[in-house]
Order: sequence, then structure tokens, then C-alpha cells
Amino acid sequence: MSEGQTGKRIKISLWMLLVPFLFLFAGLGVWQLNRAEEKRDVLTAWGEPTETISELRLESLKQFSSVRLEGVFDAESVFLLDNRTRQGKVGYEVLALFYPNGSEAGVLINLGWTLADSDRNRLPHIELPMHTVTLMGRLFEITPMFTLGEDVWRLDWPKRIQQIDVPRIEQLAGVPVHDWQVRLDEPLIAGLKTEWQVTAMPPEKHIAYAIQWFALAAVLVVWMGWYYGWQAAQGGKHGT
Repeated sequence: MSEGQTGKRIKISLWMLLVPFLFLFAGLGVWQLNRAEEKRDVLTAWGEPTETISELRLESLKQFSSVRLEGVFDAESVFLLDNRTRQGKVGYEVLALFYPNGSEAGVLINLGWTLADSDRNRLPHIELPMHTVTLMGRLFEITPMFTLGEDVWRLDWPKRIQQIDVPRIEQLAGVPVHDWQVRLDEPLIAGLKTEWQVTAMPPEKHIAYAIQWFALAAVLVVWMGWYYGWQAAQGGKHGT
């Protein structure tokens, strides 16, 4: 095989190798920009005032809606949503089943965050009020979460869970449960923290990641341009 043919094959191989990476880097940059826009929309929706609803009718349920509910908690149905971090510390979000007055379905109330014990066998003790209470909070739609392995629930209470599994909770409770949780505006139980973070990552961080991906794509383009320019120059030298 001649030197010219070898050089041509190298160019084609590099092209086939590098172009997919170029599209990958550019695509990841665009994806991060889209995520930043989505986060802006979420923060805008969170900041907009909403009419407070007092009945959980399906047609009136909307993300971040303000709710005012009166009812009672289930005596023992407390769930500890595991691996919730705040300021670098690992803990639980404490959820309890609540029955609003006049409703045939229960709803999960997110009472707030608490620090986890270093001993995984020691779970926090949560004492729920047994009388009728009035709660103020915001609606959050329950969406499936990614988990590693099977989510094994203990037989006794409270139950440590890796994700909110509404059908499973309905089986335990024996009643329908809304596909929404209510995150309280203010702590109901001493020691629990609300102060909810609406998004795990702000739009600015997504934009920073997008710039990094676009920069990698630009470096690749510059290198490819330099390499093929150098190859052309070398070919010109050999041709003279």
C-alpha cells in the first residue's frame, strides 16, 4: 500500500472516530441548555401566587398549588424517604398518610427533612398528632424515581423507602391515595425542616455545563482543522 493510500485511510478513520464525538458534545450542550430552560420554568411556576384549594378534586390539582387541608393523620403510616441530602448531610424526608375531611382518598404529607443516624438500624421516632389538624402547603406531583436494586420495605413502622410507590402504599392502607404529595410550608413536628429546594440544580449550573460541552466541541473542531491543514501542507511538500 502506498504512502498516499495509508494517509487517506488514516484521515477517513479519524473522521469516523471524531465526528460522532463532535455531535455528542454539541448534543449534550443543547440538552443542558434545554434543562436550564426547564428549570427556569419550574422556578417561575413556583414563584407565581396560586389560589389556595381546600379540596383535592382531580380537576383542580396542579403542580405547586397552595393547599389548605383539614383532617387527621393515619396513626402509624409513616414513611422515611431515604438518601435525601441537605448541605452535604444525608437524611430522610418524612411522609405520613393524611385523610382530609370529606375525602375518600388519602394524601401523603411531606412533614420535612430530618438527619439520619450513623447507625442505619436506628430510625427517627416520629410522633404524629392524633387530633384534627389544619395543614398549609404546596402540591408536588409524585413521579417515579431511579433506584438501584429492589426497594425492600420493613414489616414494622416507620418504613424506610427508596421511592414513593403509591400503589404499594394503597395496598398497605386499603384506601385510594392521590398521586401527589403536600410539602408543608412550616414544620408541624419539632426537629423537622421544610425550606424546600424546588430544583436540585439551578439553571446557571446547567448553562455552565453547556458551555463546557460546547468548548469541548470547539476544541475538537479546531484540532481537526489544524490536523487536516497540517496534512495538506505535508502533502504539498511531498508533491514539490
